[in-house]
Amino acid sequence: MAMLSHDAYARAARFLREQARPLEAALFRHGFADGPAEAAVEALGRYQNADGGYGKALDPDLRTPSSSALATARALLRLGGLGVDAEHPQPRAACAYLERTRDPERWVWRIVPEDASSHPHPSWWGDAGLEERFGGYLVNPRAEVVAGLLHFEEAPEEGWLGELVEDAVRAVETRELDMHELLAALALLEAPGLAVGFRARVRAACEQAAERLVATDPGTWGSYVLQPVEVAPRPDGPLHHLFADSIAANLDVLIERQGDDGAWAPPWSWDAYPEAWAEARREWQGVLTLKTLETLRAYERIEGVPRGASAPQAGYGAS
Repeated sequence: MAMLSHDAYARAARFLREQARPLEAALFRHGFADGPAEAAVEALGRYQNADGGYGKALDPDLRTPSSSALATARALLRLGGLGVDAEHPQPRAACAYLERTRDPERWVWRIVPEDASSHPHPSWWGDAGLEERFGGYLVNPRAEVVAGLLHFEEAPEEGWLGELVEDAVRAVETRELDMHELLAALALLEAPGLAVGFRARVRAACEQAAERLVATDPGTWGSYVLQPVEVAPRPDGPLHHLFADSIAANLDVLIERQGDDGAWAPPWSWDAYPEAWAEARREWQGVLTLKTLETLRAYERIEGVPRGASAPQAGYGAS
């Protein structure tokens, strides 16, 4: 069983402190060095727009400054993990933004803003066929949006949110989920306030999709595939039992793939805008390095670092 050595951990920590964005640096200090949660919350607030939504490349592939449902959902999940109160200005404004911007007929959110393709972007954020490629937004980003809302909205079974939860759960269990929809559904599965009956239905759908989508062949883990640790980032997670036989090897490979600079790099790229991609790649390195350290700590794979809290901090997405 491989362990991330003291020296390797120190290199990762140095990358996060010196080369990552202030957000990931603050999150690392809070999660691993007793830094204040307030600093991480403040850093996250720099990505919030006047309309209450989050943008400004919070998702490094999404370079537009405009707000998006995708970025706002992930910000809410991170705020929930940081223990932010529902009356805090950030979640209050974000929840209001999401309520205001949902499609009034279909109760979904466009995953990225209309001007995304006017800024440097990868092909998957191109405007042509966006809604079709993302399944009408029925699960991605909606399930993640609902998960974020459930962290902060009171009486989730009442009013518009109650109807939205029911519709989102129905979509999760009736669609043949792709890998990104599965990750959004997993965020919903672990959302606080989700009714027991809904949780059971989402769990069943996630288990079925994971058995179909997760790659268990170690030879594929260097490419852009859904790996066991991505759906089971901690041993007490709801899908850990499905991949218990693969996770040890997956963690070994994860440790081996640390770069010389101490970071973990994304297994994807977009080359149409080389300067923008160089910046986005460096930002992703910070995101993925923090995420990897959180996973390795949860499985007690870092020398001298105790497991710590097992609660997820930012859902199952990359950010």
